[in-house]
Amino acid sequence: MGGSPDARGWRVLPHWLVAPLVKIQRKLESFVFRGTPEESLEAAEELLRRQIRIFGPDGGPSAVGRANVAKKLEDLGRLDEARLLRREVVAGYKRHLGDEHIYTLSAELALGINLKNSGMSDEARDLFTHVHEERTRLLGPDDEATLTASRWLTSMDYGD
Repeated sequence: MGGSPDARGWRVLPHWLVAPLVKIQRKLESFVFRGTPEESLEAAEELLRRQIRIFGPDGGPSAVGRANVAKKLEDLGRLDEARLLRREVVAGYKRHLGDEHIYTLSAELALGINLKNSGMSDEARDLFTHVHEERTRLLGPDDEATLTASRWLTSMDYGD
């Protein structure tokens, strides 16, 4: 496993190695968003395996990779599998960044959408409310994710 833990406990690479790896990762990510949905999922899963190998299973880039795989699974209608990954992402961000970090809140918003689409409205509403309140406090009412959480809450009030 590459890298060493930073102050948050996440595995990070030496600065001299970051730029070349970012270029490679961007090329892989560009492939992730092309092809059939199944090919896109395979590419996202391969990228996640590489991120875990380099940054560890609990590394920041590994969390991003999990979110990408979750999105691909959701695109294929595999909400249960995606939800497991979304929960892992939220837990990792909470552990390393805290409950009120914007990455944690964004991950909670994505989990809430998955929950809502899976018929788990009560848990989804709790997440949307938390995201809306915290992002409003941190970034104001005009923040894009704040508005998105608000729209999801409103849609739930109208039974959509």
